[in-house]
Amino acid sequence: MAAKKKVTSNDGYVDVVKAIGTKSGAKTEFLPEKVDYRKLARVYRFDGIGKNICNCVADDGTAPGFEMDGDSDGSLLKEVLKTGLRRAYKRAARWTRAFGGAVVVMKIADSRKLDEEAGKGKIVGFNVYPCSMVKVENADYDTDQKSPNFGEPKWFTVTMRNGDKVRVHRSRCEIFYGEEVPSAEGMESSITGNELIFGDSALVAVMKRLEKLGMSEEGIAHMMSELNVAYYQWKGFDAKLSMKDGLSLVKRRMEAVEMGKSTNRAIIGDIEDKYTVIKTDLAGVPETTYRQMQLVAAAAQLPVAKIFGESSSGLSTTGEGNRKMYDKKVETWMEDHVTEQVEHLVSEILVRNLGKDGDVTITWNSVTQPTDEEFTKMVKDQSEYFHTFIEDGVLTPEEVRTIMFKNGHTFKLSLPEEEPEDDEE
Repeated sequence: MAAKKKVTSNDGYVDVVKAIGTKSGAKTEFLPEKVDYRKLARVYRFDGIGKNICNCVADDGTAPGFEMDGDSDGSLLKEVLKTGLRRAYKRAARWTRAFGGAVVVMKIADSRKLDEEAGKGKIVGFNVYPCSMVKVENADYDTDQKSPNFGEPKWFTVTMRNGDKVRVHRSRCEIFYGEEVPSAEGMESSITGNELIFGDSALVAVMKRLEKLGMSEEGIAHMMSELNVAYYQWKGFDAKLSMKDGLSLVKRRMEAVEMGKSTNRAIIGDIEDKYTVIKTDLAGVPETTYRQMQLVAAAAQLPVAKIFGESSSGLSTTGEGNRKMYDKKVETWMEDHVTEQVEHLVSEILVRNLGKDGDVTITWNSVTQPTDEEFTKMVKDQSEYFHTFIEDGVLTPEEVRTIMFKNGHTFKLSLPEEEPEDDEE
């Protein structure tokens, strides 16, 4: 005869916000958690604040585009657009922010397999995989001590959307790295292999704050649901409860009162009955909520205005200080996480698609785009500078015309190099 299983029945009121019916402790120790890619994906997909933290920096940094050196005829730019590189590095920047890294696989038109070193051939496109869809086994590392990539992954196994796994050689990949992970000494149980290879997601530092912000919003919603509490005082209330159907009688009485409030906008009762409303004091609630928003912004190292869409406040009433801080953050992040990778991919296009040698240097366009009014003032100020240069003999009117109009307007005060004159025979 099978032993009887003990059945535990819980039937009670549980209120997480007020900690009623729940266990709570005084534990304040912070322990790092192992990153869960599924959790990061859920936050990115369903939490608008978390998604904005990931996308705003990646989108604002990549949207203005970049300028390339040595592309006077525009042929390299044409190839960059043709291969879809701009779409690829924008997606890679997003996945790097969201998951901690990304792998861009170059689709090279050669006859070799993907797990073999890339041969000669043009780049016809790119596939982008977040590091959550990439796996590196111990056997995938380069163990050749003479190799320049010694100790680094030589192969990456990527999972495609249909679930198939494909092993790709490192020479076909460009790696985008996330936030730097500190030494793993004493933290082996909380850091995965992928984190050590790629880095941390931008959401890791803000996850706890996002949870506390959600608890704060839940608490406010709970308070709002109990904003006005009805308080009934009926003569003989205790006596009614002691009757056989006392509770039902009390409920019917309350329903009758509420129905009277809804239909007749009046409360009818005995002369000795009392009805009052206890109001909840919401003083300090906005300040508490805004404080939680500030803590989220501090953890993300982004302005509150950018994350939550609040009106700007900073060094001036226009929020100029916040805007400058944000622009600097974006530019620094792009330089640390995107620029080198994009330069290498553009250089690969230059060599493979155009048959030219050389490393390309790119310069990202400014994150802050001036308004029409600001641009008009900048042009006016520039024209005054040029007028002074013409009077002083530094520039000629033809040179000013070349700078401002011939090749498109620019604020860079430079002229193309003059071609050397042929020596007269």
